[in-house]
Amino acid sequence: MINKTRVIEVLDDSHEKEVEAVVNNLKPEDRLEIMASSGVSFPQFIAMSGWKLSARKWLILKGEEPIAVFGVVAHDKYPETGVPWLLSTKRIKTIKSFLVRNSKKYIDEMRKTYSYLFNYVDERNIFSVKWLQWCGFKIWSPTPKGVLGLKFHLFDMGVRPNV
Repeated sequence: MINKTRVIEVLDDSHEKEVEAVVNNLKPEDRLEIMASSGVSFPQFIAMSGWKLSARKWLILKGEEPIAVFGVVAHDKYPETGVPWLLSTKRIKTIKSFLVRNSKKYIDEMRKTYSYLFNYVDERNIFSVKWLQWCGFKIWSPTPKGVLGLKFHLFDMGVRPNV
């Protein structure tokens, strides 16, 4: 089937073209979230940095079309802590049922290495907040964050390290 949706774990630079296609066509909510948290007006640099720093990373394709990239970055101070992320094009909404069926197994893969997962999500990114809740993350009340001081939810899962 030509439009089959699949996930590929990326272990090298062989899918750079597909990753760049996602990053250069981010859905507006993802673009705004990166800009609000970092202040950069070209979020592609931040997105590609996250991709390159990820300990594990995956690409979602529908047929041959890149739809999303996601992964987990190791926390620099707490080795048992991972920072998961997902960036997508607006076409992610065409694969909602695929996300529902498959997301938790990738979260479980991340948890094999990291006992605690956390990150922040812009409260305006409703699709992502709902998806994170469905995946089992605790969504905390939004607080001002980032260079623009907009409200972001902390989301987390697992045992928080003693800090």
